[in-house]
Amino acid sequence: MERTEKVVIDTNLLVRYLINDDRKKAEAVDNLLDKAMKGER
Repeated sequence: MERTEKVVIDTNLLVRYLINDDRKKAEAVDNLLDKAMKGER
């Protein structure tokens, strides 16, 4: 049986990403989400 890991992020990160009120922080969240989708840490 393959073991999987869960990645949990705070809702504030998603809000920051969606409203893009701070471009630098939104880009950091975008990078985090990209890594999570690729299974990277």
